[in-house]
Amino acid sequence: MEISASQQANESTGYTVFPEAPVHFPIPASLAPFPPYLQAAIIKAVGICKPRPATDIWYQDRGTGSVYVIRHGIQWQFNKTASFIWMKLGNGVTVKEIVEQLCREYTEDNAEDIEFQTVEFVLHALSYGVLDIAEDEEVPPPGERAES
Repeated sequence: MEISASQQANESTGYTVFPEAPVHFPIPASLAPFPPYLQAAIIKAVGICKPRPATDIWYQDRGTGSVYVIRHGIQWQFNKTASFIWMKLGNGVTVKEIVEQLCREYTEDNAEDIEFQTVEFVLHALSYGVLDIAEDEEVPPPGERAES
């Protein structure tokens, strides 16, 4: 199953997205139904989380930079931004730190939109089992996995 952030998918969600929005999972936006004050609380709570890949079955296409992840028998293809997020996961990096890196990458875009979309990606990826949340241990980033 290919996942990409097309203009049509973005229009269907009802919120503004920055270029190359991380991903459009085939379910409604998880934050959209909440009033703004609850969205802000959820975003703040997710911001301190340390997401990590829930699978070691993935690869990055050297030509496009896209990351392909296989989990629960489904292959997910991430676009440029989702791939950027994926490659930053692990090693105790928080969602907030990833958002800050994305804001530096997409300087012309609204930081609140970037934060909203990044949290959406993390929540959807968690719900599909593509990510999980690291406890307090150090988790190596993708590509730097320790051999057992």
